[in-house]
Amino acid sequence: MKILICGGLSQDSQVILELLSKENIKIDVIVRRSSGNISQNLTDLVSQKKINLIYLDLTNTFELAKVVNDGSYSHIFNFASNSYVQNSNLDIHGCIKENHTITYNILNAILNANTNPWLMQPLSSEIFGNPDVYPQDEDTLIRPINAYGISKVNDMFLCDLYEDIFDLKIFRPILYNHESIYRGRQFFTKKIFNFVAQLKSSDQTNMEPLKFYNAKSKRDWGYAYEFCSIFYDAAQKGITGKFILGTGKSISVENFIEEVLNCYDIQFKKKTNTDGLLEFYDDHQNLIAGEVSRDLNDQKRNLVANSNLIKDALNIKVLLSGTEVIKKLYKDYEKA
Repeated sequence: MKILICGGLSQDSQVILELLSKENIKIDVIVRRSSGNISQNLTDLVSQKKINLIYLDLTNTFELAKVVNDGSYSHIFNFASNSYVQNSNLDIHGCIKENHTITYNILNAILNANTNPWLMQPLSSEIFGNPDVYPQDEDTLIRPINAYGISKVNDMFLCDLYEDIFDLKIFRPILYNHESIYRGRQFFTKKIFNFVAQLKSSDQTNMEPLKFYNAKSKRDWGYAYEFCSIFYDAAQKGITGKFILGTGKSISVENFIEEVLNCYDIQFKKKTNTDGLLEFYDDHQNLIAGEVSRDLNDQKRNLVANSNLIKDALNIKVLLSGTEVIKKLYKDYEKA
């Protein structure tokens, strides 16, 4: 097995590399040429000669095609994308164009390579937008409500086309939220864990309160290490096609914050301010976290996975969910 991982600085890339580093596998990792500091995780793996870094812009059609052709890879994982959902509508064209170009270039590089490697192209629950059906499965109506979701619909149909016409081997999981210590600092779960850890270790009166949004909104949050283990299992077994992957249970932003505070043994009280927004106070009546605004449309979204198809295909018994995921993340952050 020889693996190429695209998007080396992404959360899933770093998680799966941590898992694969225990195996005797040749791994090349593509990192954007313009990237700044490489993570300590990747630096350690390079020094241990577990991986080889390739600096490349995936929007460069010809350079990518040469890498894929010369590499003779058996498996390719594409974790590269513009994936920050909240900002995707600020540059609709840019988000869609970038994600489309990356996926298109990878597919064409595979098509013109000497080998026919298996490809994992992740999709997202954002393709469902605000679904009427709960939970969602592979047949749920697709109607995205943001640019990122649209870009993933494009990825889905593009992969369908290349699989049907050119007989490419493509595994395309429709992924629900899944978290790890490698999340980017702009993501909610990273913000809350970093904030509460700092809150625990410092004088709370000197800290700015945490700002958060949409306290009542719910998400199906899973554990990235479990998801990435499933990706690798699918690769080993040559699984192809579309599969929903999520825990099947949801938890609200409010409950997520509560559970993280509980993990760090921080006493708190909740209050609703005059604007109807949620606030958290410590036992000295200091504000520690406050809801900035609430999107009622987002609050109505009920994105929860029905993962029966992939569970049957890969014999998955159960996935961590809700407070179980938060407790695992807490242990991981404490060890990091």
